[in-house]
Amino acid sequence: MLASAFSEIFAPYIEFSERLKVEALYHPHSEKQRREMERKQAEESLCLPQDIDYLTLPVSLSQEVREMLDKARPNTLGADTHLPGITPAANVHLLNYVHKDKHRNYGAGKDVSCFG
Repeated sequence: MLASAFSEIFAPYIEFSERLKVEALYHPHSEKQRREMERKQAEESLCLPQDIDYLTLPVSLSQEVREMLDKARPNTLGADTHLPGITPAANVHLLNYVHKDKHRNYGAGKDVSCFG
């Protein structure tokens, strides 16, 4: 209200104020995305199990992505990022699934090597 009453005085600060509001709103989302990108880069050599059934994985992947992964059968998480149609979000979902599955199956003596 004060800015509208004295618009000529506060005009230079209104744009700055709006910018601060936008940055404050999106900052948590930007930080989460930055952390996910760093994690993906660190995990590029993570082995993808060769017996994984991409068509029925209980993760959020489009049918197109599932079919591409099933056809290509990449050995590592980094290799799947080079496939056409594989989105960064799909890559994160796959990373999360493989991590959970790896922890579930290590105790079961499951082979987790990249090449069988």
